Amino acid sequence: MWNGFLTMFLENELKEFNHAYMPRVGTVTALKDLVLKVLNKAYIYEFDIKGFFNNVSILDTIRKLRERGMNKEMRLRLKRILDS
Repeated sequence: MWNGFLTMFLENELKEFNHAYMPRVGTVTALKDLVLKVLNKAYIYEFDIKGFFNNVSILDTIRKLRERGMNKEMRLRLKRILDS
């Protein structure tokens, strides 16, 4: 059940950025994509948002997943995991 939702999510929501678990993509395509995007830039910024995952709203996350098609049983299971 999780695998089906994950596949759907990766195929629909993250297809442009995904380089894993899909046919004909992987480490090599990820590196090529990164190099092509980086080479024509004057600056590259790297940052880390301290405490990001400590401040993400579980309810907002669950709501967004519902909007993207995750069924109620899976949302409740995920909420129990995230609440613990």
